[in-house]
Amino acid sequence: MSGERLFSDLTIITTPEHLDIALGKTVWHMTADQYTGFIVLAFYSRKNKYLELFCKSLLEWISQGLGIKYINYDDASKNNVFIKFANEPSWNIHLVPELVFRSRYTS
Repeated sequence: MSGERLFSDLTIITTPEHLDIALGKTVWHMTADQYTGFIVLAFYSRKNKYLELFCKSLLEWISQGLGIKYINYDDASKNNVFIKFANEPSWNIHLVPELVFRSRYTS
């Protein structure tokens, strides 16, 4: 079903040291719908800025009829913070987390 299972990834973007470039929004967040392949990208100035805005987006999608139940994410601690935040009574989103373990090794 469309919207039932989402994948979420949050990462920090850095520039190589030899470049003299200052980035204003270095936190990149991607959300993808497993069923449709629809992807939403957003940039933030700090990691904690995405929590409230992502919850607002999820509530909007739910109000439009998407039955969001599961969220897949890697085992980074920032994702556990998000699940706890989204399931608080003030948001009441009730997501079921599904961990996708990252390989810490390269081939």
